[in-house]
Amino acid sequence: MDTCKLDFDFSHLQMSRSCSVTGSIWWRFADKTFPEAGWNDFPIVILEWWGSSILRLLNRISDQETLSFMDGPFALRLQIQGTDMVKVSSLQLRKQSTHTSDEGMHQLSRLASEISRAGHDALSWMPVEGAENPDSLRLQATLSSLDTEIGTKK
Repeated sequence: MDTCKLDFDFSHLQMSRSCSVTGSIWWRFADKTFPEAGWNDFPIVILEWWGSSILRLLNRISDQETLSFMDGPFALRLQIQGTDMVKVSSLQLRKQSTHTSDEGMHQLSRLASEISRAGHDALSWMPVEGAENPDSLRLQATLSSLDTEIGTKK
């Protein structure tokens, strides 16, 4: 059973005057969280980055992608290992070194679905005044492509 989940906490979302959205977003792999439960970042921006990376993997444009967090030195490395499987490694990127932890094998389609779900949830939260900012428009376009690729309709 695939035990990856993207946690996204609506109760901590905030939008600045420039329409940048911050909030709690983190990954859960079995009993581990990454970077940590309640991690605060820019979900609209990073979900677009991650969706674009997943699309490149799904379309076999690349066989390895990095899902970076905007705040902090954290990322996930995804390496294609089969038709729908990726090896997931969590990274802590430091100036002098990189700490890597193996998070196991996961279905690429599951990761794609988690990103799609969180992206749609984030966009549905956006107040009207923020819905047309460049970050949310890019995320909308990426989610449309991702949903088409994984066969979901939102």
